[in-house]
Amino acid sequence: MLFVTLIFSFACAHKEKELKVVESWANADSYFEWSKLLGRWYGEDVNSEGRPIQWIIERTADGEYEVTYHTLLADKRVVVTAYSGHWGAQGFNYFTSPRKVLRDGKWARISNEDRLDAVYMIRRMTGERIDLLTQQNTEFFVVRVDKDFQIPEFKN
Repeated sequence: MLFVTLIFSFACAHKEKELKVVESWANADSYFEWSKLLGRWYGEDVNSEGRPIQWIIERTADGEYEVTYHTLLADKRVVVTAYSGHWGAQGFNYFTSPRKVLRDGKWARISNEDRLDAVYMIRRMTGERIDLLTQQNTEFFVVRVDKDFQIPEFKN
């Protein structure tokens, strides 16, 4: 399977904690506590075209996720894109595999040829922050947010 990695990287000041490796987890091949990956997470970056992007991803214990991206265009319009699909982690790898895309307010299936699977390396993880590395060696992180958190408006 061809994995095309979405590239996100950004920096912000946030106190880092050491990576917690769990030796006795339900799946012997997995090093991270799934519970730390669950929930609602927020990230922001600049995309490959140099446009600001923000996103919220929500992961559930059944291996499903939904992510919504807001991208600010040059004319100040905001484009909203959303995907849902499967996620998982094994060892230090975290992956997403979208199955549906939100188009015109309705979910549509993504064909196998159009799917953008992504694989990331988990660099550090706490209950409040996850630092990840893309296959292109680009680092980014997401921070945990509460269930009512919404993507903020872009700053001018």
